[in-house]
Amino acid sequence: MEFTLAIFTSVYLGLITSISPCPLATNIVAISYISKEITHPGLVFLRGVIYSIGRSIAYILVGFIVIKALLDAPYISHFIQKYMGKILGPVLIVVGMFLLEWIKLNLNFSVKTEKLNQKGKIIGLWGSFLLGVRGR
Repeated sequence: MEFTLAIFTSVYLGLITSISPCPLATNIVAISYISKEITHPGLVFLRGVIYSIGRSIAYILVGFIVIKALLDAPYISHFIQKYMGKILGPVLIVVGMFLLEWIKLNLNFSVKTEKLNQKGKIIGLWGSFLLGVRGR
């Protein structure tokens, strides 16, 4: 009975997650990437399977991390109570320096679509897997 309830809950939460706005947009992008070579239906199917495997592995890893964190909550709490005061001071000083613009970062996040498209052709099937792992 408990196993059946766990399976039902997993399927229900998976369906709810798949139709929320962020994953829905990610799925649309994934479908357009996977089906870019529509003339080869077998390759499109294989990319879809690999994408699904990558997505499943990502969710399994997230679930493992959450469960591990919940089981280790007493140890984490003890660590935070013991060391957070020593860590938080320097962190807040550095954050304040960023806010006052005493420390500046020159980050450029522009992406050139031609380079990205070429990398996508080189990556091939692994790109589908990585897209599945990355797309939460």
